Amino acid sequence: MSDLIEHGDGKRALELQVMNVPEPKFTTTWHPVSHAKVIHALEVAVKNEGIDVVDKNYSLAAEGQNMFGTWSLDSGERDAKIGWELGFRNSVRKSFAIGITAGTNVFVCSNLCFSGDFLEFRRHTKQVDEEELIVLAGREVGQLIEKIKYQVGWQNYLKEILLPTHRFKMLTYDAMRRGVFSPSKFNKFVDCWEEETKQEKERSLYTFHGACTRLLRDRGLFQIATQTGELNRLADDYLLEVAAYRRL
Repeated sequence: MSDLIEHGDGKRALELQVMNVPEPKFTTTWHPVSHAKVIHALEVAVKNEGIDVVDKNYSLAAEGQNMFGTWSLDSGERDAKIGWELGFRNSVRKSFAIGITAGTNVFVCSNLCFSGDFLEFRRHTKQVDEEELIVLAGREVGQLIEKIKYQVGWQNYLKEILLPTHRFKMLTYDAMRRGVFSPSKFNKFVDCWEEETKQEKERSLYTFHGACTRLLRDRGLFQIATQTGELNRLADDYLLEVAAYRRL
């Protein structure tokens, strides 16, 4: 399950605190949707998929007006090492639209990772109501379940891509350059890399990916969603390079 410490861009919050954030008055052009309504709509959507929520985590920022949540879902697989995560966000201050994203959680070390892409299923307009929100949430959650399954398979595929030392160095430089983690965290990242190597018994792209998510797990939920999304894109770019090399 997720074990997250919030700082900087948000503070850890209990579900009751999130549910109690008031919904501002709406205008003729903007109808904010409370965090409570978003959570309820997603609860209905997940239940309709026949999936149980086994753990919940929330972060609040901007004096509670911005919310980010993650739910650990029961994948139904007894021996699964990678769990399913549903990430979602909401704002009652026009910061961003309601959105949900796919995620995974490596159980052994609580490494959380999001796809980085948000499905924005409703802007805050005067047409939105709770019934419509439930319908839209159901549609998007169904898509996200398939995306989570793909992401689990994608992460397992990374184990097949062995990482020579010179490639590890190149990826580490690119990760810092692209903001996955800052250069000041380099020494800590190397420690994470060594821990992942001991755990996985090999040096692969999956090990590198795990070292990055291990390093980021004390970040806030907002940061994790952004930085792991960039990490995934970095890994995809490397996979394209490997595929191009193999075709030569």
